[in-house]
Amino acid sequence: MTELDPERLLRVLVHHKVDFCVIGAVAAWLQGSPTATLDLDVMPRRELVNADRLAAALNELGARRAGDAAPLELEGTDFLGWQTQRFETEAGPLDVVPLAAAIGGFEDVATVELALGELSIRVITIDEVIASKEELGRPKDNAALPALYAAREVLRQERRERGAPKDEGPAGAGPSSGN
Repeated sequence: MTELDPERLLRVLVHHKVDFCVIGAVAAWLQGSPTATLDLDVMPRRELVNADRLAAALNELGARRAGDAAPLELEGTDFLGWQTQRFETEAGPLDVVPLAAAIGGFEDVATVELALGELSIRVITIDEVIASKEELGRPKDNAALPALYAAREVLRQERRERGAPKDEGPAGAGPSSGN
């Protein structure tokens, strides 16, 4: 398994103009949680043109199924069932999660836009990460919850000090919703 390089994965997705938001442990980490992970989870907008962009990005990354040596030749139609799919890439493991437990899909989730170098990346809010982890209830999710609660409290305190809104709302809403 290739070591995770989330910046490269995100850069390629943005380069191909994939509409997505980061979910899971990387979303929490980008918002200050000390969460560690071995993969990147992304939630794409579920539209054919976006599926085509996603396929092109994954092809550039040499995506393959776990255990397979040969890269896939993906097309947008490979995503039309919109099921969760795991890929090994030249930049590490990537999970494509069109619908997530407790929080729904791209159009349903509350997100924030964060700068990662010169990239602008949408990530689900810490509240959405917590809701998903609570709903899943797996041992690894339950173990992550105390750090997530602490990170949420730090973010709330920072927002109070800045007088900033709680979150930006659903990923598909408003002028700042794209990548």
